[in-house]
Amino acid sequence: MLDYFRSNAQSFGVKCIFGLIILVFIGWGVGSFTDHRSGNVVATVNGEPITINDFERAYQQAESEAINRNPTMTREQLIASGLGESVLRDLIQQILLQQTATRLGLGATPLEMRREVEGIPAFQNEQGRFDPAIYEKVLNSQRMGMAEFERSLANQIRRDKVLSILQDAAWTDPAAAKRHYDYLRQKRQVSCLFLPASTATVAAPSEEAIKEAYEARKQSLAIPRKAAVEFVRVSPEKLVPADGISDEEIRRWYDEHPRSFVSPEQVKAAHILVPLAPDADEAAVKKAEASMAAIRKELDSGKSFAAVADAHNGPQAAGRGGELGWVERDKLVKPFADAAFALEPGKISDVVRSQFGLHLIKVEDRKPAGRAPLDSVKDEIRTDIAKERGAARLNEALDGLLEAAILGTPLDKAAANFNLKAEKTEPLPQAALAEALGVDAAAAEPLMKLAANMPLDTPLAAGDTYLVCRVAAVEEAHTPELAAVRDELAKTLRKEAALQAVLDKAATQRKELEKNAQGAALTKGSMDRGGALPGYATSAAVSDAIFSTEVGQWIAPVAADSTTQGQGALLCRVDATEQPDAAEWNSMQNIMQQIATGQRAQAIFSIFMRDLFKNADIKVLNPDVVTRKAG
Repeated sequence: MLDYFRSNAQSFGVKCIFGLIILVFIGWGVGSFTDHRSGNVVATVNGEPITINDFERAYQQAESEAINRNPTMTREQLIASGLGESVLRDLIQQILLQQTATRLGLGATPLEMRREVEGIPAFQNEQGRFDPAIYEKVLNSQRMGMAEFERSLANQIRRDKVLSILQDAAWTDPAAAKRHYDYLRQKRQVSCLFLPASTATVAAPSEEAIKEAYEARKQSLAIPRKAAVEFVRVSPEKLVPADGISDEEIRRWYDEHPRSFVSPEQVKAAHILVPLAPDADEAAVKKAEASMAAIRKELDSGKSFAAVADAHNGPQAAGRGGELGWVERDKLVKPFADAAFALEPGKISDVVRSQFGLHLIKVEDRKPAGRAPLDSVKDEIRTDIAKERGAARLNEALDGLLEAAILGTPLDKAAANFNLKAEKTEPLPQAALAEALGVDAAAAEPLMKLAANMPLDTPLAAGDTYLVCRVAAVEEAHTPELAAVRDELAKTLRKEAALQAVLDKAATQRKELEKNAQGAALTKGSMDRGGALPGYATSAAVSDAIFSTEVGQWIAPVAADSTTQGQGALLCRVDATEQPDAAEWNSMQNIMQQIATGQRAQAIFSIFMRDLFKNADIKVLNPDVVTRKAG
C-alpha cells in the first residue's frame, strides 16, 4: 500500500541499481547539515535548509530522467515546464515528512537498517546474498560515504513509518466498494426501435444553403499542413545482427550468468470453485459446503473432473475444464498453493477454503525448479547479446545519422553505414504522421514546424526505437475553394437533414409508444454501462441516455449508428436493471477493495501533505536557482 503514497511522494530515499542501474541519492549531502549560510541555501523548511548542493543534485537527476523518457525535450522546455519548482516541492515534502517522523518519535533501528541494506539487489552477490565487499565497492563507485548512505536510508525508513500510519487510516467500507462495483458492472435490459435516416425523404440543399454552410464550416473544411518525412529507425537489435553471434559466445554468456533462466517449481492445476465471501455467515458457509459435497459425489460417481468443473464453475473461476494452466506457488493465495503443491499428479485435494471460496483442486502435472537447458534458450541469449552490443553502438549511430541529416547527406547512404535502411512517408497531417512513425502526436509536432529539406536535430523516441528524421516535402495548410468541396458538402447537408427528420419522427413516435407499445417492432438487447448496445456502434450519448432513464421509461430519441442500417434515430425503453453476477463479485471483491482503499490512501496523503505545507514556515531564499535564471 505504501506504493500509493510513494506515487505522490517522488524521490523517496535511495534508488539502488548497479550495472544498467544507477545508485542515486537525492536531497541529503554533507552540506545539508554543515553549511547553512543563506547564499548557499535555496530554501528553508521550518528552519531546516535545502542547500544549493541538495537542489542541484535533485534537479540533475530529475532532468536526466525527463530527457530519457522523452529525448526530444530540450533543457529549455523543461525549465519552462516548471521542473525546478517541482523538484523543490519534492525536497520540501521529504523534509516535512522527516520532521513529522521526528515529532512522532519514529526512528530507524539497527535491525531495520540491516534488513533494508541486505535486501538491496545492488549489494548482493550471484547467490543473492548480501556481500559487504560489494556494498563498499558500490558506494565508492558513487563517491558516497557509508555514513552518508546510511543516514539517507534511515530517513527513508522514518518516512515510510509516517506513511504506514497514514495507510492504517485508509480503510474503506467493503459495502462502498460493492456499491461502486455494482454501479460499474450494472447492465440495462432494453427494448429498441430504430428509424434509419435512409428512410427519410429530404430535398437537395439549395445553392444558398451550400454557400452558407461553406462559410460557416471553413475552419472544419481546412486542410492542415502536411509533411513528408524521410527517416531511419535505429534500435540496438538492428545495429548488431543476431545471426553474427557465435555458439561459443552464447555458451560463455550462459555460463557467466548462472542465475538467468531459473524457474521455480510449477504445477499444472485445475479447480472447481464454490464462491464464498471471507466474512460469510454460518448459513452461507453451510450452503457452500453442501454444494461442494454434492460436487464431490459427482466426481466419486466417475464423472470427469473437467466435465464437473464446466458444470459448476462461474465464468470468472477458470478456463474450460477448470484449467488454471501452469502456476507458481507465489502466484497463488496461500491455502490454495499449500494444497496444490502437496498433491501428486492425478490426485484431487480435499476441500480447501481461500478468500475466494471453497475449492477442489486437481494437479495434472508438475515441473521441478531448475534452470532451462542451453539449447532451449540459445536463440533468446543470441538476441540479448546482439541487443547489448547494439546498445553500445546506439549513440555512435544516432550521432552519425544526425550529422548526415544536418549536413544534407542522403539518409539512405548514411543508414547503409550502420546496416540500416531509410524510409519515407507520404505527405501527412500531424496525427497521421505520428501514427506512421509510431510516436505520439506531440512528438510529431516539431516536424510539422520544419520547412522542406530541414532535419530534426534530436532523435524521436518510438518505444525502444529512435528515429532520425528530415522533412522531405511540405504541403501548406489551406482551405479548398467551394467548387472543390461543393458536392461533398451538399451530400453532408442532405445526410444531416435526413437524420434530423427521423429524430423529429422518433420524438412523435415516443409519445405514442409511451401510451401503447403493443404491436411495435421492438428488438431486445442488453447493455453494459459505457459499452455498446448489440447491433450499434459504441456511443456515449446512447449509454448516458439509457443509464440515466428510469426502468419502464422511454429515452429521448438519440442519434445512433446501426452496424447494418447506418445512421438513424434510436428509441429505447429501459425494461430492467441487471445486477452483476455474485460469483463475479466474489472473484473481484479483493481487487475492488484494494482499488477503493488505494484511492482513499491517495486522498488522505494529499490532505495530510496540504496541511503540512499550509502550516510550515517555508522560505525560498534563492528563487533564481529554482527557476534556472542563475548561472
